[in-house]
Amino acid sequence: MRICGRGAQRRFLERLIAVGAARIAWTLEFGELARAADASAYNRFDVPPAVLWHRHLEMLLREAGVTDNDAVVLAAAGSSDPSAAQNVEELTDQLRALRSNRIVAAYGASAKPSVPDAVAMLREEAAGGAGAGESAGAVDLGGRVVIASYLLAPGFFHDQLAKAGADLVTAPLLPSPVLAEIALERYDAALAGARQPRP
Repeated sequence: MRICGRGAQRRFLERLIAVGAARIAWTLEFGELARAADASAYNRFDVPPAVLWHRHLEMLLREAGVTDNDAVVLAAAGSSDPSAAQNVEELTDQLRALRSNRIVAAYGASAKPSVPDAVAMLREEAAGGAGAGESAGAVDLGGRVVIASYLLAPGFFHDQLAKAGADLVTAPLLPSPVLAEIALERYDAALAGARQPRP
């Protein structure tokens, strides 16, 4: 996609975000628009840091009415790349620092445990079965099992979460006015940096 003029590109991106075209806007924010505007700006442009993701996930859990008695499965799409699973585990630790819930990471594909397996494990812990005890953390008898969706937008993987046996599934990460504004700020900063004269 080509749009003439950097100002026109940003206005187009703002309109996409305004109408909630999350997946399209996210792709354009972190790819084609920055690449078309300036290749060096594209090289400087990255997604918001993980510190923003865990705070955003915590906000989505609060908005969904998740209580301290609920157990949480942080559900990511999954990847065969071990570093991707490590990133999800780090995000899980960051989310645990914000909430007292029992929180475990799980994956839609290519990594273990699967989301349905994690849900089943937490239900067994809550019932006092195998795996319960100290490792059960904040699981409370009578608490729900909640899936926190670590997926950008609705789609196939998010639809599968509803079939995993949890009591509640949170909304995907996007659209989010907060993250959209961060994306726009980083886009502008990347372009501004590209305009600076090089030594």
